[in-house]
This record gives sequence, structure tokens and C-alpha cells, in this order.
Amino acid sequence: MNEAHHLKHPAVYQELIGLIRPEAVICGLSVTRYLKEHKKLAEARSEYTRGQPLGYWFGGAYTYATGAMMALCSGWLNKSPLYCDEQVAYIFENSPHQGNVNTFWGLLDRPQYADRKQQNHYISHTFVDGKGPLGSVLQMCDILAWNLNKIQREKSKTPELNSLLLTPTFYYHHGPKEISDTLHGALDCWEQFDKKGNPYLEDK
Repeated sequence: MNEAHHLKHPAVYQELIGLIRPEAVICGLSVTRYLKEHKKLAEARSEYTRGQPLGYWFGGAYTYATGAMMALCSGWLNKSPLYCDEQVAYIFENSPHQGNVNTFWGLLDRPQYADRKQQNHYISHTFVDGKGPLGSVLQMCDILAWNLNKIQREKSKTPELNSLLLTPTFYYHHGPKEISDTLHGALDCWEQFDKKGNPYLEDK
């Protein structure tokens, strides 16, 4: 969601705000990170990364973001008495980097990654055009993310945020420590699967 969309299309914006309510939406989830921090940490190399930047082991920046959302969503499900056994069909917005995401998360359908698949409550993922006929759900996600980012970044609370927060909402910011821990955790994870044929560990 661009900064001016709510000004250019106020009626549509308010209509979408009205759809985000407790009786219609189970919960809202949002993850954030600073791109410059992520880029700096993801470019680091060490003797343990086989000459590749650390970010290579997590499939790139967009894959990191989708994984962060899966982690937040699955963490919430694990604590929910109503939805702890549910599986999730994740829907993401089209991206030039979605091929990377498909390669990385496609590994979850392999038998050796069954535990990781279950941890993420993952059943599938797909991409849709945020501006297309199937993109209305993503537009509501954009609105929530924009409002949450605004208060975190600018310390400025929009008038509609109180309405949005009537729906249970959980958000998590990945700072330098969280990014570093996640990237090193991914490296450790793939190292454990080295003997199981993980294509990310094959010598190029």
C-alpha cells in the first residue's frame, strides 16, 4: 500500500477497513524488518557458509519475509486452543523473487522435511496478483501492515488503527539480533539435512 492510496481512494479504503472486524477475520499478523539491516547481515560470509553469503541459506530477502510470516502464524496457531491443529494454505503477493520462494519452500513437500512442514502448519503456498480479482484479501493485509508500520516507524497513530486492533492482532519486528539468529538457524538447519540431498547444499 502506497502512502497516498487512502487519499486517492477514500471510499474503497474505508470499505476495506470495515471488513477487518472480529466476526469476519480470525486475526491479523504482521512482520517487519529494516531492509538495510537485513542486506548487511545477509551478505556476511564465514568459514561455515561455503563461500556463499549467509542470506543464501535462507533463499533471499523475499523468502526470508515469507518465512518470518510462517513462523509468526504457526507460533500463534500453536498457542490457540481453537486452531492449534489447523493447516495453512499461505497466500503471498506476486513478486519477481517468487521463483526463489517456490524453490525454497517447495522443499517442505519432501519426506525428509515433514517435521519442518508440520512446524509451519504448512499445506501449500501460492502467489496472486494484489491488483487482480483475487487480490482483495491481500489489500486488507496491506492496510493492516501500513497502519502498523506507520505507528512503529513514525510514532503516528492513524484514526482507523483502533478499529483494526479490535481484531486480535500480532506483529513482530526483526531487528539485527532476530535477523542474525534466523539466518544462522537456517544455516544450521540445512547443514543437518546435508546428507538428505538438500539442493542448497550441493556443490555448484
